[in-house]
Amino acid sequence: MKDKQELLAEAKEALKQNNPVVGVALLTQALLYDDDLAEAHLLRGQALRAMGDAKGAEADSQWLMEHADSLSPQLLDDVSGDFTANGTEHLCKRPFSALNPFGVGKK
Repeated sequence: MKDKQELLAEAKEALKQNNPVVGVALLTQALLYDDDLAEAHLLRGQALRAMGDAKGAEADSQWLMEHADSLSPQLLDDVSGDFTANGTEHLCKRPFSALNPFGVGKK
């Protein structure tokens, strides 16, 4: 039976070889051994997000935010990212601007 570090190493290799399904399965197994394995939460969240599973990725992201004070500085660098707007914020403004009879907010 493999320990959590072996599972984590195999998961990293699977993700490196572009096999996210196997990687996520191995990371989940590693987390069953030790739910405090921050790197496994990070990698699984990234893999799930890349696969389009936003809810699954959100659960791992939530765990990382709740445990941010105990994460290593290097892991925190991997958790942080670019959270700037991607240019779609105008999509929600348009319908409301069209309903505005006074023209406020219209271009």
